Amino acid sequence: MPKFVFLSRYYLLNKRNLKIKFICEIAIFVVILALISSIISIYYEGKLAKHSNELVKLEIQEHTIQEWLTDAPERNLENRLSKFLYRLVENNENFNLDEKRYYFYLLTWYPNTIDFAIKDIDLIQNKKLKKKYNLEKIKQENNEIYDFVYSIHDKLKEGEWFDDKVTDKYFVNIEKKNLIKLLDKSEYNIFQINLFFQEYNNIVDNKKKLLVEKIDLVDKKSKETMLIAFFFQLLIFFVVQFLEIREIKSAKKNIK
Repeated sequence: MPKFVFLSRYYLLNKRNLKIKFICEIAIFVVILALISSIISIYYEGKLAKHSNELVKLEIQEHTIQEWLTDAPERNLENRLSKFLYRLVENNENFNLDEKRYYFYLLTWYPNTIDFAIKDIDLIQNKKLKKKYNLEKIKQENNEIYDFVYSIHDKLKEGEWFDDKVTDKYFVNIEKKNLIKLLDKSEYNIFQINLFFQEYNNIVDNKKKLLVEKIDLVDKKSKETMLIAFFFQLLIFFVVQFLEIREIKSAKKNIK
């Protein structure tokens, strides 16, 4: 008799609170799902942030690369065009400009241009590519040309650059072939720098492509993991509900 009374009360109590209990379990289910989703999101967002930061860095590098892919060939094109123009007018009596001084003027554009390019290249972490294009040799040769240019430039006083008679005296002891050699060397070094940036641009493009693929893959995995977690938790919820219903039915049979 006591057992029957106890089970009856137990059954009635469960019946009254069944809805409340079910609502509480749904609430717990939602809270746990939210926690799991947050953990999954944090994990995959960390990966996405890492890949996105790498992509931004590559895009910044690519901006610098594109500038040099334009500036380097332009410098050489202007140099060759200037040489050609000089050949057209060198025998003109109205054109009074010493050939050595003219080549020196063309040479003065190179040292700073190459120096700026080397500074940008130094920021790139690719020893193999730097070795391939002899960047250390280019740097050394450019420093020598830089010193040569400024050894003459520093002698010039204000206003002398435009005085033919005064300026030409600084080039008397300088051989024309030496100027042409330095000019050709600078032109070649700019060409090598251009090739360096062309190849590195291809490397950056490939890296960007791989990063975009990784970002898409991480995003896909994130969605799949959250979906799997949802269905797994939903399965557990239904299993728990099934076991509780069996327990209630069992208790009901015992009462009868």
